[in-house]
Amino acid sequence: MAQDNYNYQQVLPTDESAEVNVLGTLINHDELFSQVEDVLSADAFRCKGNKALYRIIKYIIQHKNVVDENSIVACFEKFKDKIGVTIDELRLSMMEASASDSPRTFQQDVERIVDYGMRRNAWEEMQKAAKNVVTLTENADEIISSAMKSLDVIRGSVNADTGIVDANAAINMVCNQINDNLAGINKSSVKTGFRFMDGKGGAREGSVIVIGAWTSVGKSSLALNMAQNMASVGTPVAYYSLEMGTVELWARIVSSKTGISAGKILGYPLKREEVNMVDMELSRLKELPLYIDDKATTKFSKMIRSVRTMVKKYGIKVFVVDYLQIFAQNNKGNEEAVIAAMARECKNICRELNICCILLSQLRRDKEERHPTIDMLRGSGQIEESADVIVLIDRPEAHPEWGVNSYYGNPSVSIEGTAELKVCKGRNIGLGRYYVGFDATRTTFYELDGYQIGDEIGYDGEVTEPVQTEQHHYEAEQSEIPF
Repeated sequence: MAQDNYNYQQVLPTDESAEVNVLGTLINHDELFSQVEDVLSADAFRCKGNKALYRIIKYIIQHKNVVDENSIVACFEKFKDKIGVTIDELRLSMMEASASDSPRTFQQDVERIVDYGMRRNAWEEMQKAAKNVVTLTENADEIISSAMKSLDVIRGSVNADTGIVDANAAINMVCNQINDNLAGINKSSVKTGFRFMDGKGGAREGSVIVIGAWTSVGKSSLALNMAQNMASVGTPVAYYSLEMGTVELWARIVSSKTGISAGKILGYPLKREEVNMVDMELSRLKELPLYIDDKATTKFSKMIRSVRTMVKKYGIKVFVVDYLQIFAQNNKGNEEAVIAAMARECKNICRELNICCILLSQLRRDKEERHPTIDMLRGSGQIEESADVIVLIDRPEAHPEWGVNSYYGNPSVSIEGTAELKVCKGRNIGLGRYYVGFDATRTTFYELDGYQIGDEIGYDGEVTEPVQTEQHHYEAEQSEIPF
């Protein structure tokens, strides 16, 4: 049998076009970095200049700076003794990358260069093993064992997080949770400011809370109230609204504090005393860790990418989607299938990132029934399946034309200035009906007995220091340099 005579070093797989596309896309869309940082390393790049450029881009993004030519050159000048390429080599790679921007093929390009990098590394390890195995003074078992271990590392089976938890580790996790609870610490849940949830542990990591209501009943108000309560005690929250922009959302927050209606704040000249009240509240609220990304609400997939970025950059623990059916309208295909996929994606990202989602949903109208029920969730039963908690808002006062003068099953509670929150699904918190107040001027839900979130957790009125977001200048210690 003829022996093939190939110069394998020359035919080792590489795709410089894919490398350039990935670097160019990261320069122009740094929010995509969070999707690939766990799988993509500098070793996956074949070109020396591309390796160095990826290390620099990674360093800049991890230090929360904008990736551009100035920041890349500044980083090079700071660490040029460790980068291993000249400024000309770096500029050549940067010039080629800057001319490329391929977000549509980004994932495929990353997969390709990671695969090719793994193949090259495996070839090099096997060449070392082949050379050693014919050296009779070396122990054969040790050579084979070392080679297998090296290949496992390359494949990622040694260091990868498989997600598998054995019984001992799981028991330790439960014990830690019990000890935290005894110490008054609950790292796995967030206070919402409403006792129907907080009394049972709050919003838990990995959970999806669905708030359902008909139009103009108050689902956006309740979600924003919860988001504001969470942020007021230092929990970073992201809010994605397809109905309201940043200014309108913040006008509602200011309204809830001042009593001046959001409509007046946005559309009418304020009196001097009102201006003073607004100024005072704005100065108190400016450090609130509440983040709004208007640009991420055009597509659901873009919002999911934004959530990943928010987790990495600001440490958010909760994100709000207001609301699901509008996102579905922006997508082609069967509405029920689209909503099902979106609800499942929200659940998946919550479990993956250990965060919580508050998902708003419209209810299907029923001419006969004037009080909301769980089967009215519009679009898909998948919402119910994906949710851990489902809260329906019943507020007959919002629709006086219906002539409903009492809550279903409880005529003793006045409908004026109140709402019934019906927990129809309550994993870990149980089911029930809870009555809260509603201030239409402030668009604010509140506990009828005056309960405040700070009463329970000892909040002293000071906002917890938010996650550091100011710009970093390349003054890190040498041990932090990733080159």
